Amino acid sequence: MNITEDNYSIDQLAQTITRQNCYMQGLDYTMISDVERNKFYDDLIENIVKDKIVCDVGFGSGILTMMALHHGAKKVYAFEQDAATFDFGKAVIERMGYTDKVEFFNKKWEDVTDEEIQDLAIKMKNELGG
Repeated sequence: MNITEDNYSIDQLAQTITRQNCYMQGLDYTMISDVERNKFYDDLIENIVKDKIVCDVGFGSGILTMMALHHGAKKVYAFEQDAATFDFGKAVIERMGYTDKVEFFNKKWEDVTDEEIQDLAIKMKNELGG
């Protein structure tokens, strides 16, 4: 599903994403709205990502990806296996203006091949100036 081509709004797409399956795919609205949890992650991320390249596995809504970028991460490699969640999270990140520093992957981290990992490692090294 492509949000632009299919004319989906973020609101329409959000209504299609639930966590009603055994694989825990989709968005967990309780987790996203948990202020204490999000404050914990924000405080943690703030102290470790500046000028670093980050990998967000299962980026969901994109909240942790955006926290990392807000706190100075150079780049985020964002992985999400569920297609609807991927489209939603990517659309949120795009609307927030962060796409120039995010590379999106609509696949499970476990399905990344050795060749893709090598390519990512080379990209990361180049992006860090090494």
